[in-house]
Amino acid sequence: MAELLSSLGSSIPWIVAIVGWGFTHLFSEARERRKEARTQLDKLYDQLYAIEKLAQDFHCAKEYSEGKAGEILAKLQVLERTISRIPILKADDLVRALVHLRRSITLSNFDRSTFAQQPHECDIVQDVFSASQDMEDAVEGQYQARFPSKPPYFRIGKLRITWQS
Repeated sequence: MAELLSSLGSSIPWIVAIVGWGFTHLFSEARERRKEARTQLDKLYDQLYAIEKLAQDFHCAKEYSEGKAGEILAKLQVLERTISRIPILKADDLVRALVHLRRSITLSNFDRSTFAQQPHECDIVQDVFSASQDMEDAVEGQYQARFPSKPPYFRIGKLRITWQS
């Protein structure tokens, strides 16, 4: 019995070390996933701000620009495709924000026949800004749900650890 307790006592440091290594690996993996996701979201936000700026320039321009209108539509499509490629985002949950963004830009004053120069503080420009902010908030909400700002900094049920040999 004394031998068993002695051998058990000498294996405790090994068990603690292995468990400690496991937790360290788990938290390191979670931190890396969080950093990768943040990098992808930062690129998405850059696209979103570019669309917002283009829309503002388009609506405040003196005359209608077919080229800018096409560029805005193309960038909106790229934004939608980018969202669908970011693994932490649920694109279906962002449909309402995407539709609001697209409509804020293209619903009024986007057709050549009805185009009129808008002042910078007009409702159209303000709606584009608001839709852009709503989109950013919706994306950030999904990020925070996946990677909370408090320990353990990830949702236990959502973390996938990959082992490489």
